[in-house]
Amino acid sequence: MEFLDLRNRAWPTVRVFSTAWEGRWDRDLVYVLNLYYFAPGQDWVLERYRVDWSGLTLYFCKVVKTPNRVSDTIKFETSRSQVQFFDYRSIKVSLPIQYRVPWYCDYVVKDLWICGGSLCFISFDEQNTYSVSAPSSWHAEEINGFKAGDVVKWGGVEAKIPNPWTYRNAPFPSSGSFLYDISISVTAEPELWGSVELAPPREIPLYISRAVFGKPTDCSPPFCFLINSVGNSTWVGTHWVWNSTMYSAAFKTSFNLRPYIAFAPSALRPALTRGISIELPLGSAVGFRVAVLWELDMAARRVWINSALGTFLRAAGTDGALIDYEEVSKNKKLAYSTPPLSTGHGVKWAELQIAVDENTRAIKTAWYSPPDPCAQWPQQIFTCVYRQPVFTKVNGVWVSYARVGPPGRGWPMRWLELVDWLIPYSFLNGRGTDLLSMLYGDYALFYDHVYRLRTWAFNPATGDFDVPSELVIRGARVSLVSLATSLGEYRNTTRDNAKLFYYTSSPYYGQFYNYLFEGVSNWELPAGWTDALPLGLAGMLSNETSPWLVSLVPTTACTSPICVDIKPTLWGPTPSPVADVALPGAGYSLLITYIGEPRTVTVRIYVERGQILQRTASGIAHEPICNAPLATVSKTWVPLDGVYVGPGWWLPYKPLAPCESAQINVNSIYTTPGNYTGPVLVTIEEAETGKRYHFAFIVTNDVSLELRSTSRAPPVYTANAEVPLNTTALLYLGGSPYFHGLPGAGEGGRRFAFRCVTTTVSGRSYADVAQGAAQLSVAGDFWGEVEIWIKARVKEVQVLPIFEAADPERGLVKVSGGTGVVGFAFYLFRDGTWVQKAAVAGSCAVVNASKIAPWDPVLVLPIVDWRAFVYPNGEAQIPRPRAALLSKTWADLPQTETSTVEAWPCSR
Repeated sequence: MEFLDLRNRAWPTVRVFSTAWEGRWDRDLVYVLNLYYFAPGQDWVLERYRVDWSGLTLYFCKVVKTPNRVSDTIKFETSRSQVQFFDYRSIKVSLPIQYRVPWYCDYVVKDLWICGGSLCFISFDEQNTYSVSAPSSWHAEEINGFKAGDVVKWGGVEAKIPNPWTYRNAPFPSSGSFLYDISISVTAEPELWGSVELAPPREIPLYISRAVFGKPTDCSPPFCFLINSVGNSTWVGTHWVWNSTMYSAAFKTSFNLRPYIAFAPSALRPALTRGISIELPLGSAVGFRVAVLWELDMAARRVWINSALGTFLRAAGTDGALIDYEEVSKNKKLAYSTPPLSTGHGVKWAELQIAVDENTRAIKTAWYSPPDPCAQWPQQIFTCVYRQPVFTKVNGVWVSYARVGPPGRGWPMRWLELVDWLIPYSFLNGRGTDLLSMLYGDYALFYDHVYRLRTWAFNPATGDFDVPSELVIRGARVSLVSLATSLGEYRNTTRDNAKLFYYTSSPYYGQFYNYLFEGVSNWELPAGWTDALPLGLAGMLSNETSPWLVSLVPTTACTSPICVDIKPTLWGPTPSPVADVALPGAGYSLLITYIGEPRTVTVRIYVERGQILQRTASGIAHEPICNAPLATVSKTWVPLDGVYVGPGWWLPYKPLAPCESAQINVNSIYTTPGNYTGPVLVTIEEAETGKRYHFAFIVTNDVSLELRSTSRAPPVYTANAEVPLNTTALLYLGGSPYFHGLPGAGEGGRRFAFRCVTTTVSGRSYADVAQGAAQLSVAGDFWGEVEIWIKARVKEVQVLPIFEAADPERGLVKVSGGTGVVGFAFYLFRDGTWVQKAAVAGSCAVVNASKIAPWDPVLVLPIVDWRAFVYPNGEAQIPRPRAALLSKTWADLPQTETSTVEAWPCSR
């Protein structure tokens, strides 16, 4: 969308009005044009002088006599019923001589003389002039169908037109000089105007969220906001060892998100400004579109970022003082609405209706939209990661879940959310506040509500969080106003113990909650916490904050099953939601991301254990990691700058989408230890400062495969033929979709090429955002065995259609199937082959058998779509469909007729 850019003006004022096309004044209006000009038809008398000066010859013409000066008046009169008027008159005048200099003169002057040895002269500059006499003010009786004292309505607002309805002339050039014509344009405007102020919010710091290993109590707003925590880190025997916790936190940076107001009157081109005042004639009721746009400025890297959900009114203005929408709303001078809440990119307009009259001449509004740095436009300069895997140590073994919920029905917490609302968790201990109040002391409303949330306490007997409990939270102070209304519906909001006409959360309008809390008795809608979102960056765990982030990038040494040369390839997405999990003995690179202030620094990267796979003169060699740095990077770093790092090399960061690959021209890669599972330490050392920052990733064998098997119904079927199955194996690591370049194998050593497929990982937090991920996929006919990192047995189970009488009197037969059946195909034998005549979706179908003769049976073939997870040394039973014949044992049809297929789903 193209904007009129007014950002360089501190606080512009614009006037918004409509044009009158009909009306009536209280009297006729008379405008008088007063003229003073040289009379036409009279001569200009000139004396010519020759002057030789410095080798030049110049001719000056002195005006000795001018035509007579004439005073004249022209009257223009508009009748009281005219709101638009045009007229013109013609007169003859003499054009001043200086505008038609004779050919024999270089200059026309009023006088010239010799002064001090030099030539001095005065130019002739007399003009034809005019002045305008106009009425100072008058009254409108009716304009565009509205009369003085009428009430104007627009949407939910209304305004009373002044009575008397005084008009005046807008400023215009009422005097001046002229040559050939005079054009006088006068606009009549109302004398009394009101104003509406649209104020943006204040700048908000950019918060960057990341996974941390430590104590969540060390994270205190507004410098740090706790996003999510997973519980305790280590389970030993029958109890937790309360050391530290894996949690995600959003840390305040020195960079700001800069807000602007977008303002669009009717269908006009929208304007973009830092704040704006709008003037309206009293008696106006109008509608605008208003939005808040945010700009991210990180050391000369600028981009627009998305406004999450929508644009809303704020309770506090730019000065932090309370804006009382109650009175203007009650008087039907302000109403607004937002379109359906959306997480998509682009401008999130709110619809504002405003009315001004003699009782309400000035209205202040303040606006806000929750900034979402993860969504950038028109280009994405850095990709957010919304969640990353969870790891917990149980009896010395690292596992990828923490189970939460009632016994037998709990769900595994496999993910740590990185992006969610910046909620000041101090409110758990009492009444809290919102982000803007906390940052700037802005006024906030008190949302007087008691939340009773369902929680789950840890059970030492089971090792899960399955003991039901509840958490009581008393409301929060909030800055956002979801609705300004005159209906008087009081929704649990107070301001100094006084009821308000506006409220912040309502199940009917769906404003101001991004997800539901599970309450003890019902769902709870959190109010007013949609203030801001962080930029979520996945990375390895660290027990400290630093300007560095480190994540793993799967790297294949080559693409062939047997590697005879090293041609490394990086695989996206980068960064990945699985940034700190690795397979044993697999190849990886490191993505180093900088999130600090611009500076030049040399960093050395160390990895605790693993091997270097490299090309040598004698072939491919494996060398153990020693105490030397894996790589050294010396450069000037700017915010969100990144590099890919491997043994002895580094390359500038280029984002890779899920399954996008980039072959790199290096001769070595890092591989994780092949006979070890557990954490691996990564250290970044700054050469100039000597500071060392520590990170860890997890090497795990927690691999599972999802097998998916589908069949299709061919148009022509060969009896007793094997139905082709499309079987695919998908790789999971720690319960997360995972990609690495691993070929697949079946029984007898058959090899199957790998491919990368894109998938999504959905979060439980902000708007359930689904982010892109990559996953290994291997397709083949895995009879007997499947091997992709792990081995699992594969057995086939024949699936035949099952026929049961559904309605014998009508000849209806029910057809059902076993595991994985999603439909049935029906065939008749024609011209020597079985030809498909019908297909029904679903695990159950009904067939009209009275239309099927015993001499012309129907062949029924199940269609399967099956999926199941298998684990190391597990077994999968893949259904393979088999066909069966269906016919009645007696004939409802004459022997001369053939069968027809009538079939439909059981649920019809």
